[in-house]
Amino acid sequence: MDNYSNYIGLTLDNRYKINSLIGNGGMAHVFLADDTVMNRSVAVKILKETFSTDELSVKRFVNESTAISMLKHENIVSVYDVSVLDDIKYIVMEYVDGISLKKHMENKGLLPFAETESIVKQILSALAHAHSKGIIHRDIKPQNIMIYHNGTVKVADFGIAKIPGSETISLYDKAIGTVSYINPEQACGKSIDARSDIYSLGTMLYEMVTGKVPFVADSPVATAYMQIHEKPIKPSEINENVPKGLEQIILKAMKKSPDNRFQSASEMLLCLERVTDNPEVTFDFVFDEEAEKEPFPQEEKKEEIAEVFSNESVTVIQPEKNAQPQKPVRVQKINAPKKKKQKKIVEIEEVVVRKKSKVSMLCVVLGVIAAVFCVCLVAVLYVFENYIMKSLTTNDSVTITVGDYMYQTYSDELLSDLESKGYEVTIEWITSDKYLANTIVSQNPEADTDRVIIPGERYCQLILTVCSGEDLIKIDNYTGMDHREAMIHMNARGLNVKIEKQINAAVEEGKIINTYPSAGSVVTSDTLITVYVSEGNGNEYITVPDFRNMNSIALELALIKYNLTIGNISYSYSDNVDAGCVISQNMIPGTTAPAGITKIDFVVSLGPDPTVNNTTPADPTLPTVPDINGSIDKDPDNSGFEG
Repeated sequence: MDNYSNYIGLTLDNRYKINSLIGNGGMAHVFLADDTVMNRSVAVKILKETFSTDELSVKRFVNESTAISMLKHENIVSVYDVSVLDDIKYIVMEYVDGISLKKHMENKGLLPFAETESIVKQILSALAHAHSKGIIHRDIKPQNIMIYHNGTVKVADFGIAKIPGSETISLYDKAIGTVSYINPEQACGKSIDARSDIYSLGTMLYEMVTGKVPFVADSPVATAYMQIHEKPIKPSEINENVPKGLEQIILKAMKKSPDNRFQSASEMLLCLERVTDNPEVTFDFVFDEEAEKEPFPQEEKKEEIAEVFSNESVTVIQPEKNAQPQKPVRVQKINAPKKKKQKKIVEIEEVVVRKKSKVSMLCVVLGVIAAVFCVCLVAVLYVFENYIMKSLTTNDSVTITVGDYMYQTYSDELLSDLESKGYEVTIEWITSDKYLANTIVSQNPEADTDRVIIPGERYCQLILTVCSGEDLIKIDNYTGMDHREAMIHMNARGLNVKIEKQINAAVEEGKIINTYPSAGSVVTSDTLITVYVSEGNGNEYITVPDFRNMNSIALELALIKYNLTIGNISYSYSDNVDAGCVISQNMIPGTTAPAGITKIDFVVSLGPDPTVNNTTPADPTLPTVPDINGSIDKDPDNSGFEG
């Protein structure tokens, strides 16, 4: 059933009606469908029949759904449903009514810097969320970035994402990815982390501002070699209009050594926001030049990198982690002829023979001591393994593998999770402007180390070094506050603030709508904070008058004068207010309100209660109202209030 037309018209699980094809990849078709239960359009990704029985392909398919279902973020495509049990295996996802960034770049060519920065900041926000969950995308490229028509960005295709604690394809540790955007460590099959996605995003940002990818070669192997070893041409040498600060961000993200890149997506986002606020800004980045010289010294030749690639015609590379590729034999060139070398050895032996006998005896004694030491060491190891370790490893013991918590955000939730897994956590705080507050910058023991614990009795001692971020400031939520009060508070904290006024009918004039960066963001003290203050709806504001005791004519004239309208009218008996006059109003006299759109509710008098005074009840449809001169009259032409 690999012919996609066979799926058109099908209804999966009596719910998802397939309408049309919107995408076609190597392993799956993507269709636009109707969710008949939720009454919405969805995207249905169906695994091609050719791969539906392939265990590795199904694992990758499930991997994608697992990764996205763990993430809830406005810039990540949402997963609604998954089915891998039947012959037709599919994922139901959010339908993005837009185009890929790749197509957008093909249509527009070089993107304006403002648009580029907006797109990349949304991607960084998505990656920061994914990385906080321990998920590494591993295939960041323009084809996997979707853009709504309103400019909203969605990161898609987590098919080869690395998921913590999962037995999916990610554990095979394949160096999978598109070679034009692949990071050096992934290209040579080394371990990856959140900084690997940052490199791929850096190459994509490079392409967005220059119109070309940084490295191009005749084959994937040659391109991968360039990713590992060669420096990119500076973007400004291709496009002289690239701001210096933006170029610095791109080149830092593309550093060969992960230690020299941004250590988190949030850190890169902060720098990019500074460039957005001030295109003239530059950075004083410090790099470890020694680490940058040969970050992967063992990958020196293209022939060795080629072993990572299963086929040069594709971009999916690297044999499985447990495979042992045969490396090329290195032949050492010997300059001296063989006979001459043997003669030299003989001469050395003659010198040794001439040594004094006491030196020979010393060697014998040292040899005996070494032999005794080795025997003792073997005995100690035997006792430790067979008795001490056996006593420690009881039937109640559990062996755990220490997780990788580097560059995650430390929180009470993370601490509780670690303690529930058998860790006894010690936190060591440091101050640094290289990391965001609460970022874990080192751990002991290292990841993938095995430790034996006894639940409830013996724990794994875990030391986490966390950046306190004392030099950084977290933005409070100022929404709804009077802007003058908020300015005093923000200035006292050392924030750099500017005011921008916006028309907003929902927020009272002078009150804060929101800020940029938004509440909860962590920024440096010199970051420019934009505060958006409401100008109201753009209409004139008036002071609400006192309408009480006005009759219908006086009320109408007053409403016209103040550009206000009648809301709801209700009636009530009153001994103090004449029939047809206003008893009360819902807006307190003296308050301010926008003219032209404000409606005021009134309570109108029916006169005295007839059940108390034994009088004939007033007809509320024809109220007796006083005229402007105060005389009593009927209202036969229905010119009174319209409730």
